[in-house]
Amino acid sequence: MQIQKVSLEKVIPLRHKILRKGRPLETCYFVDDNLEGTFHLAAIQKDKIIGIATFIPKELKDFSGKHMQLRGMAVDESAQQKGVGKQIMHYAFELLSTEGFDLLWCNARETAANFYRKLAFKQLGESFDIPSVGIHFKMCKQLK
Repeated sequence: MQIQKVSLEKVIPLRHKILRKGRPLETCYFVDDNLEGTFHLAAIQKDKIIGIATFIPKELKDFSGKHMQLRGMAVDESAQQKGVGKQIMHYAFELLSTEGFDLLWCNARETAANFYRKLAFKQLGESFDIPSVGIHFKMCKQLK
């Protein structure tokens, strides 16, 4: 398996399949997908994208330093529970640290919160609901 930066269009099919199943394709596009500094990672195995994540330069209130927001992380059902997400995240931690980022944060789905906790993300505050997506927790990880 290889982790690499890919174009937005390469992550959309898996975003749709895993994160927006049954919803219109337009719901898979994020406002900040094309923001300067945003990039998309994919885990590729045998020429197939099996995992994705998007990283958006966005500040988290009440924290200092240089921040990046994680959005749209997904792993194909056939590859879940096999360390794909963990490998994407470790690649991202190294890349972001090298580029001088201090903090990575996300709005983690309730079902994914333990995955992030195992990667040393800390929960900030109480859960909240994102309409038509579900319960989430704001979480962050110090990179330095």
